[in-house]
Amino acid sequence: MYKTGDLAKWLPDGKILFTGRNDDQVKIRGYRIELAEIEHALTQIPGIAQACVLVRERQTSSGSSKYLAGYYVLNQDNPPDGATLSEQLRQTLPDYMVPQTLVQMDSFPLTSNAKLDKKAFPDPEPDTEKNGYAAPQNEAQETICSIWQEVLGITPVGITDDFFRIGGNSILAIQASHRMSTALEYEVKVADLFRYKSPAQLSDMLKKDARIKIVKTSAPSAVLSFAQERLWFIEQYEQGTNTYNMPMVFELAEGTDIEGIRYALGKIMQRHEVLRSTIEQDDQQQGIQVLHHEPLDTGLVLLADEKELNAVITEDINLPFNLATEYPIRTRFYQLENGRKTLLLINTHHIVSDGWSS
Repeated sequence: MYKTGDLAKWLPDGKILFTGRNDDQVKIRGYRIELAEIEHALTQIPGIAQACVLVRERQTSSGSSKYLAGYYVLNQDNPPDGATLSEQLRQTLPDYMVPQTLVQMDSFPLTSNAKLDKKAFPDPEPDTEKNGYAAPQNEAQETICSIWQEVLGITPVGITDDFFRIGGNSILAIQASHRMSTALEYEVKVADLFRYKSPAQLSDMLKKDARIKIVKTSAPSAVLSFAQERLWFIEQYEQGTNTYNMPMVFELAEGTDIEGIRYALGKIMQRHEVLRSTIEQDDQQQGIQVLHHEPLDTGLVLLADEKELNAVITEDINLPFNLATEYPIRTRFYQLENGRKTLLLINTHHIVSDGWSS
């Protein structure tokens, strides 16, 4: 029998409840990490007497994000700073195991049994606060700093702050690059964030480098992106599939203003042209987005009971899109005839939406 290290218990109904692990192994962004291995690497650095590594969470634009925080106690008065410690750790550890923030402490908190009291460790301050704040000097830097603050969930962000040292990761880099491209109207690639890691470096690069200017347009048709072409090809090949349906079902509180929701949905459709587009073939048999102006159907269906409600909404969720003849978004309200329950289904096709955008 292989022992995984997971701790669990049998429940009376026969299910197994996972309760944790019998070691300090954690999983962050898909990587399994032994915290003790990082602590050992820290204590191998001259001047470090004790080390403790914990998993912390912060709120970002896409929800809660876990990161590693390293705490250490010195045995000498002239220690290396946090940045130097990070560089030394990178010589022995992969990047995903290097703590995003390092906190110096005079001593570690202990329980009454003289064990580490991990719950008593302070929440680390963002590196931006420890390293000093450098204010933006121009409009581009202000825009970049503002976007990073929103994406990373910290404030303030200065022009010398390193995106990855103040909490960034590859997923957040994708979001930041997309937002910067939209706001600056110049293409900012994810790779740029790995190469130019501070707002100052990034804004200087945009000044010097010839960039593709993103032109806003209201043209009646547009070519598909590479990702859209791939999904459109699959749709053509499989001749209708619900694999890429992305349904969201909301139960509305009693008294919810349905007309207000319809109005908001209409405004969203006006704002995002891709939602009111069909995908058709041009003369060269290439897929193109064709813009339309018909309003979104937001009908209401009255149903007799819960059984019928569940059956109808399940059928609608799984109904494949016909991207050539309908919008890549469907909305519908469902209400029991007694008025006690109202649901809203918003079903989008993956060709116009993804998980974190939704």
